[in-house]
Order: sequence, then structure tokens, then C-alpha cells
Amino acid sequence: MKANKVADTTKKRKLTLKQAKFTKEYLKKGNATEAAAKVYNVKNRNTANSIATENLAKPAIKEAIASAAEKLGISAEYVLGNFKKVSEIHSKTIAKTLGQGENTYVVEEMVDANAVIKSNEMLGKHLKLFTDTIDLTAKVEVIEDVDRKKELAKKLMLSLMNPDLLGSLDF
Repeated sequence: MKANKVADTTKKRKLTLKQAKFTKEYLKKGNATEAAAKVYNVKNRNTANSIATENLAKPAIKEAIASAAEKLGISAEYVLGNFKKVSEIHSKTIAKTLGQGENTYVVEEMVDANAVIKSNEMLGKHLKLFTDTIDLTAKVEVIEDVDRKKELAKKLMLSLMNPDLLGSLDF
């Protein structure tokens, strides 16, 4: 008996030269649209954005980006931890003495308010605190009974033709 051979699905995907350049530029700049504009020599920002979106969806490019991040030890936990550190460090206040003589007063201000705002914004985005999307999940019932399907389709058609009947129809 011959053993069934299982295909190796862990093969590394090959990048084209431009894809490799795009990936390198993306990792350097952190902006896919700018990377696409440079590598593909595109002047139109919308076109560059389309190319970038398409490239970032390609499995080979996703793998190359993930591999680079892994080599650098960058993970979601690492990034979120850094945002947290920035927020904590820069949230501290320092006292500044202003004025002279009788007009001397002390003001407390944050070390870097902009860094705190930005890091908290990035944390909020990751946690999806600022999304306007609505998560719609539904339980779908698969009906195998053909007669029941016909009956439901008929009731649905009736309710579409006369919405007032909708309440009286038993689905």
C-alpha cells in the first residue's frame, strides 16, 4: 500500500520584484499608499491607494510583512504595550515656575500631551472604540423541507406585495 502524500501548504510564496520593493517600502514608511506610489511610479493618489489595497490583500505580501514583523519581534502585544508606556510616561506632569518676584507662580503641565493623545487614539482604534460600524450577526436556519420552503417563499411574496399582511402571517 502506498501512503497518501499530503501537499505541503507551508511553502513560501514568491514575490515579484515590485511586490518585494513594495513590501520593503511599506515596512520602511508604514504607509501602503506612499509605498505603492513610489514603487509603481504612480502620481494619482487614488490609483496608488487601489494598488496598495490590492497588494496588502495578497497572501504572499501578507506573509512577507508578517515574517518581517516576527523577525523584529513586533507583535500586537508589543505595539500596544509601547502605546501604553508612551501614554503613562508622557501623562506625568512637571511643575514649571513662571515669572519673577511677586509675580512668580507654578504651573503643572503634561510632559507631552500630543504623545498621550496619539497613543490613546491608537489604542482606542485597536480596541475599536471609535468605529461607526455595526456588528450584524444573525442565526441562519437551513430549511431542507421543500414544501416548507415553498410555503415560506409564498408568505414572503405576499408580505412584500402587501406589508399590512406581515403581522398576520405566521413564519
